[in-house]
Amino acid sequence: MNEHVLPTSPSHPHDDPQIPACRSLLAVEPNTAALLPDPTAQLTERISETLPEAYGVNGHDGVIFYDAIPPLPICGLICPTLRARSPQGRNWTLELSFIDPEGVLQTLVLSQGGIFGGKCVSELRNRGFSIYHDRAFLRLLQDWARIAPPSLGWVVDRTGWIALPNVGEAYVQPDGSLIGNGDAPSPAVVLRQPHPAATRGTLEGWHGGVTRLLDRNPIGKFVIAASLAGPLIRWTSFQTLALNLHGATTTGKLILHGLPANPSTPDIRHLESFDDDNPSLSPDRGFRQVILMTSEEATQRLFSRKRQTRSQAFDVRVLDIPVDGEAHGAFRDLAGYPDPGSFVAALRRALQANHGHAERALILWITQNRQRAKAIFDRSFARFLAREMERFGDAPAPPAYQQQVMRFALVAATADVTAAAGVLPWPKGRIADDVHEMVDRWRSGQDQMSFGRALARLKVFVDTHGADLPWLGAKPETEEPASGCQDQHNIYVNRAVFRTEITEVEGELAALVHAGILIPGGEQRSYQYKMGAKQCAGRPRVYCISKDGLASYWHRPVKNRDQGGLESGPCS
Repeated sequence: MNEHVLPTSPSHPHDDPQIPACRSLLAVEPNTAALLPDPTAQLTERISETLPEAYGVNGHDGVIFYDAIPPLPICGLICPTLRARSPQGRNWTLELSFIDPEGVLQTLVLSQGGIFGGKCVSELRNRGFSIYHDRAFLRLLQDWARIAPPSLGWVVDRTGWIALPNVGEAYVQPDGSLIGNGDAPSPAVVLRQPHPAATRGTLEGWHGGVTRLLDRNPIGKFVIAASLAGPLIRWTSFQTLALNLHGATTTGKLILHGLPANPSTPDIRHLESFDDDNPSLSPDRGFRQVILMTSEEATQRLFSRKRQTRSQAFDVRVLDIPVDGEAHGAFRDLAGYPDPGSFVAALRRALQANHGHAERALILWITQNRQRAKAIFDRSFARFLAREMERFGDAPAPPAYQQQVMRFALVAATADVTAAAGVLPWPKGRIADDVHEMVDRWRSGQDQMSFGRALARLKVFVDTHGADLPWLGAKPETEEPASGCQDQHNIYVNRAVFRTEITEVEGELAALVHAGILIPGGEQRSYQYKMGAKQCAGRPRVYCISKDGLASYWHRPVKNRDQGGLESGPCS
């Protein structure tokens, strides 16, 4: 409807004192709306085109009024812009677009029944919108929805992949925008709680800044790939990947936590720290998602301090990854910068200058190359998982361990898909090597928790004394060697030496046995091993270490006699 020319008469007798004076209701000239700054001009034009008879709009002063003599001001600039329902045909809603007191265009989504009650009025007032007559305002919305209903769309509760009738699969961005198949027109979608996507710079600028600085930093590349895994987690059999990046205060884990600020991350949940007062990381209402968090220690230590036991489901979902231990905390290479502080400052500047493009580019490529993306993902996922099962050893990996490694496989497969899409500058397979290294870090952290200091001390013992341990020969030894001895498969450590240099803690001994590193034998309820008569006279009790078992946790072979390394010649 066109704007009404209003008479310059006194205020309506029933107006409250806050209603603008008649002067503010003077009509704008027909061509003035085009001169108004956006978004006011656009909304005013839309209001003029759809406003029911008996109502008028003054775009200059931002008022919708009832066309009477004198005119009755009702509210500020507002317009129903969309009717929407869920893909299941329920939850009908109405989207209202309005101008707030600062001249910013805002939207409010409410149930269609909301235009018949006071909740709509209170919600709009809480957001600064001016309403001068409550009942007249609700009548205006009801007339508007009945006489000139807005176009029809869809309402969704969250970001991510959705399936829409006659459209197929599409992806809802945090700001409510839709990325769909380019072959089909994208329908209007209403996101109940939209968040404007923060973008700056370009994807190419991100490549030249952030990814260049992280080129030789495996942990950083792993975190970026994990932050892009949310849209691809649907191609797995699980719903949640939670990464706890833990380390000392000065490791640089906070800048790692900030790396996912680059993609728009609708499937990423950020936790500044793990909440050990209420340690619950269940999927958000059953939706698939990636959770990134930081802490100064592993979650298992937090549970232990609370004297709580982690559930198996928690163990499978949450991966504690130590991020210290590199040459410079969490970073292996400083990209030419003189010190870690300068490097982190440069990385932070690069993140601020270019962000918000990577995930959108990835999703757009996937929607245009679905079959290829799925094939790359499946091959990479299976290849990574098979490799990790090989690294685990000859014994079948426990089901829980397989589930945990699958989450690393998700990150590796995501990296290959993003490489094919040109979103990440590294070639396919490059980050997979880094992810294998992250598996080693994760296992090392698990080892430190379950084995205490025993495994680390055992490694030191083998490094220090391994080459000097005599080899068992064809004839049995006449007496037990002072520190121990070895054969092709095992290392036999003197009891006193083992207790002094490695451990005598019950729990740590049990963990070594459970891991297949320590082999008890010969006596019940004992962690010791009784040597055979053909090995040593008197059959002394020792602690028997499996070389293969130790190698599977050391991620390097414990060499046999033919390979050297531990060889010192047969016992005399």
